[in-house]
Parts: sequence; structure tokens; C-alpha cells
Amino acid sequence: MTTISLTTAEQFLEYLRPSANQWWDHFVDRPSHVFRGHADAAWKLIPKGWRPLDDNPHVSALMRAVAWSSKQVTELWSLRNEDQAIFWRFALSEAAIQFAQLGRNVGLEIPWEIQRSLITSPWDYVPYIDISLLALAQHHGVPTQLLDWSDDPLTAAFFAIGEDVHFEKDLCVWALKLSEVPRGDGLSVTLTTPPNIGNSNMRAQSGIFLAHAQGPHLNDVFVNGAWPSFESNEHIAKGLTKITLPGSERRKLQSLLIKEKRSEAHLMPSWDSVAKTLKKEWATSSLWSGAPALKRPDLNPR
Repeated sequence: MTTISLTTAEQFLEYLRPSANQWWDHFVDRPSHVFRGHADAAWKLIPKGWRPLDDNPHVSALMRAVAWSSKQVTELWSLRNEDQAIFWRFALSEAAIQFAQLGRNVGLEIPWEIQRSLITSPWDYVPYIDISLLALAQHHGVPTQLLDWSDDPLTAAFFAIGEDVHFEKDLCVWALKLSEVPRGDGLSVTLTTPPNIGNSNMRAQSGIFLAHAQGPHLNDVFVNGAWPSFESNEHIAKGLTKITLPGSERRKLQSLLIKEKRSEAHLMPSWDSVAKTLKKEWATSSLWSGAPALKRPDLNPR
């Protein structure tokens, strides 16, 4: 894995430009990398649904519910490694199923087949969940086994900004060379859902996913109660570049990215996102933030 440390937001932005030479396969004249942003450069490349149970209360709760409904032990830590992996996968399937069921119940368009709840109708195998449904759930914060990337490096830079709580942390953008993604061992880069199913976020973010296939072999990568991070795969590690930036440059980067049309309004289009983007622009732009505060004039001068 290669690490490149840059010191200013301007350098960071210039290095990540989509037209930069390092992001292209010039033999076929096609982009050669996908990108992911982390608000904390120390974070690993691991899907939200695969993070340790101590930091994953929603998955823990679903695992307990599925285990209880199938008359298995409710103490997850006492399960054998293979059984814990299976119940974990049941929990992620149940999360997607409940997301789709509630969405349909309130009148949202869900064009995919929705499986029965694993809690009310336990199954003896982990059901396959349509990748388009998983993508939609992932983009709305539901834990899944997908790790989302973008073929646009500046979109990844936007997601690296994070929140104010990350202000003192170095941020980073990961670049993954597609030719290094292994084939045939269960890893695959899965292209995003088509635009016509209503996933506007996915379309705006030029999304792409890295994920293990959902087959039975997946239990084999679960070791000592934990799923692996993607950078621990030796093939993927060879194709990774980690570009870091000091956290003190976060606000400057945010201001530059708004000018590049990489903001909440552009990447998660809704009226709420438009309002949030305007507020951030007012807070970061020198035109607005540098102006002195207005004071009421004294109407009764002495």
C-alpha cells in the first residue's frame, strides 16, 4: 500500500482531480481507479455492517432477535465461530428486509421482491438480497456488507470531510486500482444500481461497491469473531493508495469542493441538502465568514 501525505487543501484537490494522469489507464483511455473518503485516516476499509459488535449496536440487536426467534442461544459471544458468522449474516439480511418492508408500508417505491422477516418466519439459510436493495439501504445508513466507493475522486474527498467531531483528525481518500481487485476468490467490484430505480444519491455520487459475494463461502473469511478489512487482502493492498490531509485543512477543502460542485446539495440532492450546503458555504466562504458582524445603529446619539 502506498501513502501520500499532502499538507494543503489546494494540493489535495489538485492531486485528486479526475483528469490527473495517475487515475487513468492510458492504454485503453479509461479511468483505472475507484475512490473512498474517510474522515479519520486511521479508519480501516470495512463495511458498516461488518464492524465489531461492540461498536455495532444495531447489528447486535438484530443478531439477538434472530437467534432468539430460531430458539438458539441469546448470548452471541458463546456461539461457535461459524454459527456467529451465520447469525451475523442473518442480521444484515434482516436489516435490509425491514428497510424495504417499512419503505413499502409508507408508500415508497420498492420494485424488488421482499423476503419474509427472518424473525417472524425463521429460515434455515441466509437469503439472497438484491444488490440494488442493498445499495439503496447502504446509502440511507442501514448497515450492510457493502463498502461504497465512487469513480469520482472529488466525491470521495467530500465524504472525507466528515463532521465537526472529526476536526482534529487527519482525513484521507483511498484510491483502489481496479486491475488489482482479485477475481475468483469471492471478492468483486459490483457496479451500482441503474438510475431508473429511484436511487438519486447513487446516481449523483457515481457509486460503485466493493463486496464479498453473498455465497456460503463467506463464512470462511470470518475469523475469531471478526470480519476482515479489505486492506488486509494482499491483492487489494497492492492496488491501494492512501492520500492524507491534516484535519486543520478540512474547512478550506470544504469551501473548495463547494466551488467544484461536490457538496451535500450536489451529491445527495434534496431541499434539506440544499439548505445545509448554503449554511456551510456561509460558514466557510471568505466573502461571508470574513464580514464583520452587523450592529444596530445608535438612534439616540449623545
